[in-house]
Amino acid sequence: MRIVVVMSGIGALAKKAATVCARRAVQFEAARRRAHTARTAAKRAVALVRHADAERAGELIATAERELGALARLARTNARVLSESFYREAVEEYVEAKALAALVAHARFALPAEIVVDPEEMLGGLADATGELVRRAVTIAHESGALAELERYRSAAAALSHELAAVSEAGKLRQKHDEVERNLHRLEQLIYETRGREK
Repeated sequence: MRIVVVMSGIGALAKKAATVCARRAVQFEAARRRAHTARTAAKRAVALVRHADAERAGELIATAERELGALARLARTNARVLSESFYREAVEEYVEAKALAALVAHARFALPAEIVVDPEEMLGGLADATGELVRRAVTIAHESGALAELERYRSAAAALSHELAAVSEAGKLRQKHDEVERNLHRLEQLIYETRGREK
C-alpha cells in the first residue's frame, strides 16, 4: 500500500514537471525568435551606420531594444534565458550597433536599464565596434577634415584596449583584446597616411 502512494505522488510530480518543461520549451522558442530578430536588426544597423544612414540605423536599433527588452521581461519568470547563447550573442551585437552609432554621431553611449548586459558581452560588443570604426575610417579618410574624426576613433579604441588589457588573460576576452589592438594599429596607420596627404 505504501509503495502505491509513493508512486502516485511521483506521477503527479512528473506531470507537473512535464507541464513546466513544455511551457519553458514554448518560451525558449519564442525567446530564440526574439533574439534572432534583435541580432539581425542590430547587424543591419551596424552596416547602415557605417554607410551614414543614421535614421534607418536608429530604427533598427530601436527594434533590437524592443526585442531585448521583451526578453529581459521574460527572464523575470525564466532566468535561464539570459545565459543562453542566443541571448548573449544578440546583446553583444546590439552593444556593437549602439556604441558605433553613438561614436559616429558624437553622442553619449548609454543602454536602457531594462536590458540585461553581462560585462563580457559589453566588452565584446565594444571590441567589435572598433572593427567597424576601422571600416568607417577607411571610407572617410579621404574626406576633408577626416583627421579629427579618425583621432576620435583612435582614442576610443585606445581606451577600450587599455580596459581590456586588465581582464583579458585568456579566452574570448583575450581574442577581443587582440582584435582591438589590431584595429587600433590600423587606425594609427590611417591617421599617419591622412596626415601625410594633408601636408
